Amino acid sequence: MVTRTNVRHVKKLLKSRNERKRRVSNNKMGKGSSILSRAILLLVFLFVLVLIILVRGKRSLIEGVNKVNIALRTHNDDVEVLSFDFKRGEINEVIIPGDTEVVVARGLGEFRLENVWRVSEDEGLGGELLAETLTSYLKIPVYIWADETAGALAEKHVIALIKAVILPYKTNLTFLDKAKIAYFNLSVKNTKRETINLADYSYLKKQVLIDGEEGFVLSGKPPSELYSLYSVEEISEKALRVSLDDESGEGTVSENLAQVIDVLGAKIAVVNTKEEKRGFCEVKGSSDVLISELQKLFNCTRVAEVSDDVFDVNIKIGSDFSKGF
Repeated sequence: MVTRTNVRHVKKLLKSRNERKRRVSNNKMGKGSSILSRAILLLVFLFVLVLIILVRGKRSLIEGVNKVNIALRTHNDDVEVLSFDFKRGEINEVIIPGDTEVVVARGLGEFRLENVWRVSEDEGLGGELLAETLTSYLKIPVYIWADETAGALAEKHVIALIKAVILPYKTNLTFLDKAKIAYFNLSVKNTKRETINLADYSYLKKQVLIDGEEGFVLSGKPPSELYSLYSVEEISEKALRVSLDDESGEGTVSENLAQVIDVLGAKIAVVNTKEEKRGFCEVKGSSDVLISELQKLFNCTRVAEVSDDVFDVNIKIGSDFSKGF
C-alpha cells in the first residue's frame, strides 16, 4: 500500500538525483568552457608571437614613400609590375610577356624574361635579379620583388587579399608592408585602376630569338604612359640636377643609369668620365628622396662629404658597379 509518506520520500529522492545531475553537468560545462578559453588565449598568444617575429625580422621597404613598385612573376610565366600610388589613390599594372628577350643584370647573359626568376634563384638571390633586370634593361625602377601570390595585393577579392598578407611566399616585403598595401588597395576605386599590356604596343616586336623560338624584343620608344607611372613626384616637381662621376670603364653604364634617373624625374646634367677605378656606387647631396631611391635601387652608399652646391646630388660609380648593373 502506497502511503503519503512513501510518495514524499520518492519525490525527495528524485529531486536529490536531479540536483546531482545538474551539478555534474555544470561542472562539465565549466571545464569545457575553461579548456576553450585556454585554447583561444593560446592561439592569440601564438598569433601575436608570430606577428612580432615577422615585424622585427625585416626592415620596411615602403616606409615614408608615396609610390611602391613591385616586380612579380605570374602563374603563366609573364612578369607584372604593380604600382601602388598612395598619394594619387591609384593602382597600375604593367604586363610584360614572359617570352620577351632581355639582357639579365650582373652580366648573366640573354634570356627570356620568364626564365629570369629561375636564374635568380639558382644564384641564391630570390627574385632580386628580376627587379634588377627590369631596372637595368627596361629602365623600370623597381627594387621590390615577389612571387605570384603577391598579385592578390592589387585585387578586390578579400580572401585572396588576406592570403597575400598572411601566407608565406618569396618576397622582400615585410608583413607590415603587405598589410599596408592591402589596406590601401581596399580604398582604391575601380576607375583608379589601369592595366597596360606591353604586348599591345609597338615597343615590343615579334621575331625569332637566340634560342630559335619566336618571342618579343624591345623595338623603338616605349609608350609615353609607361614611364610616367614610375616618376617620383617629390623628385620630378623639384627638377633636380645630378652630376655623375663615371669611373666604371664602361661608357654604356652611365648612359643606362642616366635613363633610369630620368624616369625617376631627375636629370643627369654632367657626366665626368674618369680613369677606371675599383668601387661600387657612392652618393651625396641635399635631396634625401632621390638618394634614398638610389640606395634602394642600386645599393649605393651615402657618403658624408660636402656636396657640390651646383648640383642637388652627386653620384660616383666604379668598375664594380658596371659588373652588377
